[in-house]
Formats: sequence, C-alpha cells, structure tokens
Amino acid sequence: MTMNQGIYFLNLRSKSQDLETARQYFLQARDILESVNPSDSAAFVPVYYRLANAELDMSFCKGLSLVEKELHLQKAEEYGGIALEKAIQSSNAENLVKMKLEKAFLKARRAEIEAKMGSENWQARLAKLNV
Repeated sequence: MTMNQGIYFLNLRSKSQDLETARQYFLQARDILESVNPSDSAAFVPVYYRLANAELDMSFCKGLSLVEKELHLQKAEEYGGIALEKAIQSSNAENLVKMKLEKAFLKARRAEIEAKMGSENWQARLAKLNV
C-alpha cells in the first residue's frame, strides 16, 4: 500500500510537496521491506528506483536554489547507486537495464547543474559523461 501511495504522489508531480510526500512513502516502503525481507535484492530495486526518481524530479523544482537542486541530485545519485547495486545482486536483466538508463539520466542532470553553477569547463563535463 505504501509503495502505491508513493507512486500516486510521484505521478502528480504538480508541486514539490507531492514529491516530498512520495519520497516519504517510498522511505516507509523501504523500512518495511528491510524489516520483513532484507535479503531480497530484487524487491528493493523498485523502491530505490522510485526514491531516485522523486529526488531527481525535486532537482527540477522551481523556487529552489541551485544548491538545493544539487542536494536533491546527490540524493538521487545515492538512491540510484543503491538500486543499481541491488539490480546487479538480483541478476534481473530488466532491472539492470532500467538502472543503467537511470544512471545516464542522473549524469545528464549532473552536467546541467554543474554548467549552471559554472563549476567545471565543458571538456571535464564531457569526460564525466564518457562522450
């Protein structure tokens, strides 16, 4: 139920509060899953994937400073990394492809935020994207 509630609010995406609510439901789902079946890597992939999506979407919210957006992106990268680890552990090819694609989205968003912050030159950003 908690996962479905989180998906509902993530799909709304009408304001940052919906994304925050979605994130809280996904964190609750993760906590429940950890208490019930902490060794089922495949079950964790969708939870961490959704957490990464909520944080990534929050990094686009208007009204946030670039620093706040970057903090949400950091959390998205953290959750995405955990989801990728769990996908590898579960040996599920579909989950692995999904998480590799998510990692590419996160890299692109990282390049965008860094460009806006002016923290790196274009050569270095392209190198990070493996272009």
